Parts: sequence; structure tokens; C-alpha cells
Amino acid sequence: MSSSGLLSQVPLPAFSTGNDRSKLLMAGAGLLAVFLYKLVERRNNDGRPPMLKYWIPWLGSAIELGKNPDGIFARATAQLGPIFRIKAAGQDFTYVTSPELISAIYRESKIFEFVPIRMDMAYKIFDVAREVNEDPVMTEDLFKTHHAKLSPKNVGEIHKRYGGFTYESIQIALDNSSDTPITKLSPFLKPAAYDAALYAFFGKSYDARASYQPFIDFDNGFPLLQAGAPKFLLKKTLAGRDQLTEITKRYLTGPHSDCSDFVSSIEEIANEAKWPLKDVANIFITDVWAMQANAINVAYWVIALQLMTPDGLKPLIDEVDAIRNAWKESHPGIQDDTRCRWIMESTFPLLTSTIQEVLRISSQIFSIRLVKEPTTFAGYEFRAGESIICATRAVHMDEEIHSNPREYVPERYLDGAKFTKNGRPVPNHTMGFGGGVSMCEGRHFAWGELRIFVALLLTLANIELDSSSSERPKFMWSRVGLGIMPPDGDLSIRVTKRIL
Repeated sequence: MSSSGLLSQVPLPAFSTGNDRSKLLMAGAGLLAVFLYKLVERRNNDGRPPMLKYWIPWLGSAIELGKNPDGIFARATAQLGPIFRIKAAGQDFTYVTSPELISAIYRESKIFEFVPIRMDMAYKIFDVAREVNEDPVMTEDLFKTHHAKLSPKNVGEIHKRYGGFTYESIQIALDNSSDTPITKLSPFLKPAAYDAALYAFFGKSYDARASYQPFIDFDNGFPLLQAGAPKFLLKKTLAGRDQLTEITKRYLTGPHSDCSDFVSSIEEIANEAKWPLKDVANIFITDVWAMQANAINVAYWVIALQLMTPDGLKPLIDEVDAIRNAWKESHPGIQDDTRCRWIMESTFPLLTSTIQEVLRISSQIFSIRLVKEPTTFAGYEFRAGESIICATRAVHMDEEIHSNPREYVPERYLDGAKFTKNGRPVPNHTMGFGGGVSMCEGRHFAWGELRIFVALLLTLANIELDSSSSERPKFMWSRVGLGIMPPDGDLSIRVTKRIL
């Protein structure tokens, strides 16, 4: 913003007393100070990415960023190019909206670092002590084991566990809703998905039901906690986190031999390092949040968005039924619904495309990197210690890459769909799990989790939209930057058991 633009916003006083001259001098001095400040700021910004213009000091573009992030990123990209700065609530961040530049940042992981961001979040948000965070065992052993246990090679065992628990959880949800002709989608679907994922990792020794509401309280306040809000605004959030800590501590000190190899391996590393029990519990809470805060919302939006189409769930049901029947014909005598082999051994083209489309349209990820040393990138200068944010949703909403990007098109990724920009292929056209070294380690589990959960749900339940209700969910924009946006509002549905 130019100094003349700022000066034009300062009202000139109407003088009517004997002190007119002194007031005039003071006003002139103030205007001169503002002018000099903006001149110095402009000089200091030489070589820096351009700043999106704003009119309110300190607040900057915060209101627009909160209300219409898609609009502000599209406007900034059109005006300033694919790399720019936005001032909001006293903070100045650089954003990148080009798929090519985002890929370049991910490749230069030694210059644009993620690990310090990850460790800072563990300390500030999950209350893992700094001495534990900074223990070399964390990066040299725990991070590597964490990654290995969630790799495609090892995640299959967790999927097998998840299939059985999902079958059980959906049956419980159906039994609980049998006396209610009309219910809401969220309370029907989300607890079942929550329990199944938690049991798949920790086993039924973990008190999933006791942890559900504390998790919701913690997760609801996550944006404020990440923003560094004062504690008086975070009482419920911190209380929820503390309850999760106590539940996890009780789990770790009691018998839990029914846990997955993932949990036992992480626990073994933590015990050998002699980390305090509270910190070990909070390390596991980071995993609980990662597995529960996003995939559940993807499952919700698959059902909700499809219910709001003219055909409803029928196209997905038809595909799932056809695959299940074909598998059973080729495996005579095997009753496998509870173990879900038929799901894990099959491909679901439409369901997979639908999940990817939901990831595209509902994700709002700010993939943050810390600049390790002064560097020049894309023609601009960056200082050591500043943050650069890959705004992946801007790629998802790019009309050159995705035709009609605001529309939900479940078939978008069928038949080997190609995505280009400026005549060139865009490999990272959809980044629902982020990218680079910060790409969600749990994505391999999440993909199988979503296929299993949705396929089983459609197999076991009839879900229909309640035509008497006009309420429709919207994306919760207050979760900008944190992953999959939860629903703001809900759907009224009718649920019955399917007769197979």
C-alpha cells in the first residue's frame, strides 16, 4: 500500500481554537511520521513478495481472509502473481498458490523446513515438554518408526483390525437409531467412525466413549489454540486436552495387549527414552487428533454431498453391491462381511473418485514451512526464520486445472482424468493430504479407512435424506488452514438396516 494511499485515509481536523497552530504542527508531524514509516517499510520490502493492499492497520485483510479465503487467494493471485504476502491480525505471511512453486518448496526441504513447525506444534498445542521434543530420540527413532509403521507395507494389518471394529461400530449405531425414524447424520456417523479408528490402533482397552466428548471439546478449540489465543478463551479446549491426557495415561498404565504394533512400537521407544508418562500420553494424543480430525469429516462429506445430489447414494450403493456380489461368487462359502476382505481385495473406481473429489473440495490446508537461511526463491528474497505457506486449496479451486471447481463432481477422477495448466500436466492437482515431507503420514491408512467405512456403511444401512427438512450443511470456514473443513449445520436423515 502506498504512503499517499494511507494519507488519504487520515481525516483533517477542523480547527477553531487558539491552539490551531500547535494542533496543525502536531498533525503535520504525525502525517510526516506516517509518510516516513511507509517509505522505510517500502524500502525494506525491496525484493520481497508483494503485499496485498489493505486499509485497516494491524487488522489488515483478516476479515476477508476469514469470510472468503477462496476469493482473497484468487484475487491476490490475479493481481500479484502466485506468490504474495497478506497482512492479517498483525501478522505478515507469504502465500504460494502455484502448483509448480509449491512442488519446488516441497523439494527444497533443507531450506524450507517442516520439522521445527511439527515440534513447535507438539509443544504449544499438545503440551509435549520441550526436553522431550528436543531429545534426538524423537527425530532419529520415533519419527522414523512412526513413518515406517504407517507405510503401505505395514498398514494392511491395521486395516484388518479396522474392518472388524467398523462392522461392529456401524451395527451399534444402527441399533441405537432403530427407535428414531429421523436422526442427524453427524451423531449417527461420527461416533461410529471415531470408535473404529481408535480401536484399530489402541484396541478396546482404550476408553473410546469416555474420550469422545473431550476430543470434540479439544478439536473445536484447536484453531484458537493454534492462533495463540489467551487462556481465558481456551478453558474448555484445555480441559478437553487434559481429560484426554488422563484417559491415555490410564490406558498406558493398565493392560493393553490388544493394541496394534504401531502403538506398542512407539510406546517401547518412549519407555526406553524414559520420557514422563504425561508426555508419552500427549504424543499419542497427537496421533488421536491426526486420525480423528480429518478422515471422519471426509466420510461425512462423502455421504452428505452425495445425498444432496439428485441420485442420492444409489450410484455408490450400486457399485459397492456389484463388487461385493462378484467377490462372493468368486469366493464361495466364505462369510467375510465382518472381516472386510472383499473390500480390501477390491477396487472401487467411483467410490475412490468420490473420496478424492471430497478431499479436493472440502480441504483447506496451509502447508507451512520455516525458512532456514536467507534465500532467494521465485525471484524474491526470504529471511531466515520467516514462514512461507503453501495454500494448496488455491490449486484445488484453479479453474484452469479443474473445470467448474466449485461444483461437487464425484466422477471427476474417473477414466484416467488428466489435469493441466498452461498446456502442461499438473501432477499435484489435488493435495488433500498436503505434500512434501509434511504430507500426512497416515494417508495410506486414511485411504483404506475411508473405503472400508463407506463401503460397509452402504452395505449395512439404508440412508435417505429427510425431505421434510431444508437444513443443509456448509463448510466451516473457521477451520481454514487445518485440513478438512467440518460441517457447519447438518442433514436430517432416515436410517434403517439393509436386508442383505
